[in-house]
Amino acid sequence: IFDNGVLSKSDFEAMLPEEKHAGKFYCTFKVHKEHEHGTTPTPRPIISGKGSFTENIGKFVTHHLNEVATQHDTYIKDTPDFLRHVEALNQKHKLPKNAILVTNDVTGLFTNIPHQEGTQAAAEALSERQNPEVSTEVIIRLLELVLNNNLFEFSGETYKQLIGSAMGSSPAPPYSDMFMDRRVDKQISREANLLGQQLFLKRFLDDLFSIFVGSTKKLHELQNQINKINPNIKFTMEHTSIEGECPEERCECHNQATRVRAKLADRSELCCI
Repeated sequence: IFDNGVLSKSDFEAMLPEEKHAGKFYCTFKVHKEHEHGTTPTPRPIISGKGSFTENIGKFVTHHLNEVATQHDTYIKDTPDFLRHVEALNQKHKLPKNAILVTNDVTGLFTNIPHQEGTQAAAEALSERQNPEVSTEVIIRLLELVLNNNLFEFSGETYKQLIGSAMGSSPAPPYSDMFMDRRVDKQISREANLLGQQLFLKRFLDDLFSIFVGSTKKLHELQNQINKINPNIKFTMEHTSIEGECPEERCECHNQATRVRAKLADRSELCCI
């Protein structure tokens, strides 16, 4: 790439893997998750890319992915941005009584994206740039180097990750955003509108918030459908209930709930699967 004049000499020298080492595997712990007293909370596996073979290649790729990774309808930048979207929705719509607030979480998003599907989605998004500084082919080739050469050390052994991108790899967030936008988000909206009406859908990486108009039973049908979109991508769900919903239209998790986890407004309680 340097010989073809795409990279500056300084970028080329920074991206050379000489005198670099494998990443380091470690865990943080999800202390906010429910767990028994005296036990270890659920671990979150992370690979530190600091000083690794692909660290600077990843930074170069991330710079170019960021150019287009946020250009989609479901994108949320941060909490204030989310609140602005909710306020705009509040001014536009008066929510009907059977509007259900829904949150979904993707289980292990970064580490479950198949390389071929992920790079195809990224290539599609990059190809829509108007004046690309670097060609799509070059960025995807470098992205493949990062994905396919995630070497890391743990307990004196060296490992290579074969599926997904690493938690801790700089291209992982924008890369995952592109994959979700191109391969999942739009299908969720289509499925939702077949079973009811979706008034709102926003996503921050692996966390989705939506408003579904229909019954809680139909909402669970939707949950089953979106878990079939991609065999590698699975969702968990939490949602509000509907006051006075008839038993025939009510979801099973409402009936089986052993405690109220939260109250939203005066008429709703949170149930989850």
